Amino acid sequence: ESGDDRLIALALERLLLAHAVVLGYGGIPLIYMGDELALLNDYSFTHDPKHAPDNRWVHRPKMDWRETEKRHRPYTLEGRMFGGLTRLIQTRKQLPHLHAATESQAVWQDNPHLLYLERLHPLGRMVQLYNFSEDTQSLDLAQYGMPRAYDHISGRILDSRLELPAYGRLWLTNVVN
Repeated sequence: ESGDDRLIALALERLLLAHAVVLGYGGIPLIYMGDELALLNDYSFTHDPKHAPDNRWVHRPKMDWRETEKRHRPYTLEGRMFGGLTRLIQTRKQLPHLHAATESQAVWQDNPHLLYLERLHPLGRMVQLYNFSEDTQSLDLAQYGMPRAYDHISGRILDSRLELPAYGRLWLTNVVN
């Protein structure tokens, strides 16, 4: 609401992180109308006596259908959210490691800002790393048994040492030399 570009970018990354965790763990995120566009909560429901006692109406805004067209412009907030969420869903669909038959396991590691999930699939091991901090986290993928890895979210090959940005997310499989 403040219009601060840095805070908006962090909020967007935090929203995409939450969706990535749900999709990567094996679930399907519940997306209310407008969530795919990063719409703000609507507190006007409190002015209607029939709705005021039920705070679920905060997630049921009146939709301005003209605003939905912004999702096609990647430089807008709506476009960045819609594009990011669409990419996560498409990546999940194409990644056999995320099939429901393969279970996610949380694995303990020393960094309290990171969530480390592992999936053991017949095609190979998949590691998911999620940064729940506003600060960049330094990683050595070798400590996760991946001296080089392919990140399915970004489509990049990563070398062992890397910086995971605020609210960053990685879906990694090994790259064999």
